Amino acid sequence: MDYTLVFISSILPILMVVAVVVLIVVLAKKGAFSTKAAPQITMREGEFSILAAHVVWMQKKIYLNKYSIPHGVLDITNQRVVYTRLSGDKVDFALEKSEIATVIHRGKIGVKIVATNGADYVINIMPPTHVENAMAQMGVPIQ
Repeated sequence: MDYTLVFISSILPILMVVAVVVLIVVLAKKGAFSTKAAPQITMREGEFSILAAHVVWMQKKIYLNKYSIPHGVLDITNQRVVYTRLSGDKVDFALEKSEIATVIHRGKIGVKIVATNGADYVINIMPPTHVENAMAQMGVPIQ
């Protein structure tokens, strides 16, 4: 009887790990970890959506309260980039294509949109290639 107890106690952690992996795979296939979102802007005449994604805009370098970090939707169209806040600090931005100087790759966590007036917009999204590809399709230089 001691062998049965040892066998059950040694196999239980393995079964739990397998169950968690299966759950993660199922959720990923159903899009539970997707960053895609519904566009939050009204399209202008001749404008079409390239990407709408859930992002975090790191407007400040330090946030003392995690609930004040702006979470929202970044809409990228053929004419402009618009950030619409869904939660956190009440901040939004909109840049016309002509107002964007470049987009800088920031490793595995995001991108920095640099405006022609020198303002920086640090956007966190994983993977950042979604935003980079959309901005390249828009016609903005990527670094």
